[in-house]
Amino acid sequence: MSGALAVEVVTSPEQLDAAFAIRVTVFVGEQHVPLELEKDADDAEPGTVHFLAFLDGTPVGAARLLAPPAPGAAAHIGRVAVLAHARGRHVGTALMRALEAETWRRHAEGVWPRSERDEASGTDSVRIELSAQETAVAFYQRLGYVVGGRRYLDAGIWHRDAVRTLTGPPSGLEG
Repeated sequence: MSGALAVEVVTSPEQLDAAFAIRVTVFVGEQHVPLELEKDADDAEPGTVHFLAFLDGTPVGAARLLAPPAPGAAAHIGRVAVLAHARGRHVGTALMRALEAETWRRHAEGVWPRSERDEASGTDSVRIELSAQETAVAFYQRLGYVVGGRRYLDAGIWHRDAVRTLTGPPSGLEG
């Protein structure tokens, strides 16, 4: 049985607290990432967008989206976390699609600069990058991310960089 699944942009301090609580449960509690590494200065940057995923109205997932640091640079997805009891219920996919849709929207509305423009076709594109834990590589690949081969340790966990280029709003979503 699956419950009602929704993803929202965080708009209140209470929602942000809920997002942080999920991240701490997953990253600090389950994966033993030191708290001082899990929460960082990017969380408070003005361009950072936090997200909460809900099952039947209860927060079960969180993620954040970092603005491109410069024109032509990629937006960065990070801190994607889903509580253990909600895994396997498409929460991660819903979070990722919401992050992608928000990235496209911000670029389309001129809030963030587009990553690239093909002058010949007039097509704009938006690059999104993330640092994938190796245990989640297959998940990101299923969502269309191209995962690099170089491995590196981050907070004691093996990661690989991944990227996806959007040339329009994510499938099934409007810009």
